[in-house]
Amino acid sequence: MLFQNKNLQIYIYQNPIDMRSGFHKLTAFVKSAYDMQTLLNGHIFVFFGKNRYRLKILLFDGSGLILIAKRIEKGRFMWIHECEFSTVTYSELEQLLHGSVLRRGKLGEMPKSA
Repeated sequence: MLFQNKNLQIYIYQNPIDMRSGFHKLTAFVKSAYDMQTLLNGHIFVFFGKNRYRLKILLFDGSGLILIAKRIEKGRFMWIHECEFSTVTYSELEQLLHGSVLRRGKLGEMPKSA
């Protein structure tokens, strides 16, 4: 994959976007939701489209912005409203790019014995 540094933070933008958005609009979303320094540190930002057929990834590699767009051919990407977390790991990003729905286990109470 393109991202060699697996220690980067990967942020999921919490609202679906219009997939016609380019560098300027996506950067504005990052500025409004996160700190601009976060973008300049090379962290990765994932944006989902409203119809869930597409996603975009924005990152800064030190010399400029990189914008990656993916259209899934079968199925759809997960609902952004189902995403209970705003950051994911590198392996979770790989799963997202293949169309998986991310779920994290929750710790609960042990059942009481009868």
